Amino acid sequence: MMPLAKNLEIDIRIEFSGFALRVEQTKAIDGALGLFGPSGAGKSTLLRIISGVETSAAGRLAFDGEVWQDSGRREFVKPYRRAVGCVFQNPQLFSHLSVSGNLKYGYRRRRGRRGLAFAEVLHALDLAPLLNRTVDALSGGEMQRVAIGRALLLAPRLLLLDEPLAALDDTRKSEIMPYLERVLAEFGIPAIYVSHSPDEVARLCDDAWILEGGSVTGRGIEKLPAGKVRNIELRATAVGMGGANRLICKIGDDEVVAEASGNFEREAPVKLTIPENCVVFAFDKCPSLLKAGAIGGWVSDVGRGAGCKFIGIELETAGGRIGFSVPSDYAAGMDLSKGQRAYAIFLDSPSATGA
Repeated sequence: MMPLAKNLEIDIRIEFSGFALRVEQTKAIDGALGLFGPSGAGKSTLLRIISGVETSAAGRLAFDGEVWQDSGRREFVKPYRRAVGCVFQNPQLFSHLSVSGNLKYGYRRRRGRRGLAFAEVLHALDLAPLLNRTVDALSGGEMQRVAIGRALLLAPRLLLLDEPLAALDDTRKSEIMPYLERVLAEFGIPAIYVSHSPDEVARLCDDAWILEGGSVTGRGIEKLPAGKVRNIELRATAVGMGGANRLICKIGDDEVVAEASGNFEREAPVKLTIPENCVVFAFDKCPSLLKAGAIGGWVSDVGRGAGCKFIGIELETAGGRIGFSVPSDYAAGMDLSKGQRAYAIFLDSPSATGA
C-alpha cells in the first residue's frame, strides 16, 4: 500500500539543564523518515514532543493539516487524540496480560478509527504462534514484534519507533529487521524511525534528518535504484577479529566489519567484496555523525553525461579513489555541490578474502 504524503510541520523549542532542543522543519512524510544522530542529540525528546507526552515545549506542531500544539494560542491536543503509535527500545508490554491480551489492548483503543485488521497484523508479524504465551516467555525480538503489532492495532495516523532494535543482539536484530521492513513498506502508515545506527536508517528509511546538539544539521539518506551499483571490490587492512567470522578492517581512516572465514593476521592486506545493490549514499553537513560504519568521500562533480544529469562521488580507500556516478534524480532537492562530503554505507556486511 503506497502511503499518501502527510505534512509534518515543526517549530519547537525546549530547554533542560545544560541542553536545548530547537527544531524548525517541514517534511512531507510518505514512508519512513529517519531521525539519526548520536546519543544525547535530542532524538527521543523530539519524539516525545510529537507524541504529546512532553508538554513543556514551546512553539507550534502540526501533522496532516491538524495543529497538535500552538503555545502562542494555548492549543494542545492530548496524546490519545493524536492517534500516534509508539514503539520504544523497551517494549513496555503489560506483564499481567498474554500476547493476545496486549494486542487486544491496542485494538480496543483505536476509538472507532479504521485501521488494519487483527488477522492482518498477526500475519505480517507472524504473531499467531505467540498468542497464548505470557510476556516473560518471549525473547527480546518476539517482545518487539508484539509491541509493533500493538502499536499498529491502534490504527495510528503516525508511527513513532524510538530505537526499537537498540536493546537486541545481532541475531535478534537480523530476525526482526525483515518484519520492520515489511511493516514500513506495505502498510502505508507514515513513520519516524529513531536510531544512532546509519545502516538501520539507510535500510529502513526513505529520507533522514541528522540531529546533533539539539538541532537538525543535515539530511541523508539517499538510496540508489536497483541495478545501479554492482559488486564492488575494495582493498583494506585487517585490524583484528571481532568475533566468530567477523573481521574488523580499515579503509583509510574508516573501519568496516566484514564476514570472513578463517583468521587474518593484523595488518594483513584484505580484499572486500560488497554485494550488488547493497550500497547507499548519505550526504550531510556533519561528517562526524556518519563516520561509524561508513566510508567517507566527497561529491566530485555535478554535471551532465550520457544524456542525463549525474552526481559523481569519489571515496578515498586504501587502494586509491573509487568513483561512482549517481543519477541526479535520486538526490533531488538535496542541493549538492562539488566538494560536499558524501558517505557510502553498506546494508550488508562485505565478505573478506586475502588480497
